[in-house]
Amino acid sequence: RRSSLRVALTRARGPRNRPAASFTPVLVGAALAARDGYRRPGLAFLFWLFAGCVQIGTNLHNDYADFVRGADTSERVGQARAAQKGWLTPAAVCGGTCTVLSVAAIIGGALAAGVAGAARPATPMIVVTATSIFNAFAYTGGPFPLGCAHSPRADAPAPPHAPPPL
Repeated sequence: RRSSLRVALTRARGPRNRPAASFTPVLVGAALAARDGYRRPGLAFLFWLFAGCVQIGTNLHNDYADFVRGADTSERVGQARAAQKGWLTPAAVCGGTCTVLSVAAIIGGALAAGVAGAARPATPMIVVTATSIFNAFAYTGGPFPLGCAHSPRADAPAPPHAPPPL
């Protein structure tokens, strides 16, 4: 039997390339802001934590929602899913999702306050926080999931003439 904490941490991390998916855009944004004279490394670090929490929460909710919807069966190919394999109960995965996304909301609020303290409007960060958390749940949950393969709104494949990824 696997340790619940170890399974949760492994599942939250996702594939090995996922940490870069939340870190790289924040690094580029911080570099561009610094170039324009806005050097706020504390806010950049908080935003990286926010992005990481949103990503982890989305991964966990995807695990939960796919299991509950029946999309994760024993025939599933790809990374093991904690709920599907029975390593964590669906309730534990859902609880982890809510915990991580709550942390993201708290960090988003701190960022909005920090941005407002820099004589900038806090509204954009409030919108980013709200839409990020909404989309973490909407991606594979709710009545109209955006990312389920069995959904008409599923991720569209790239057209055949698209350039190859870098």
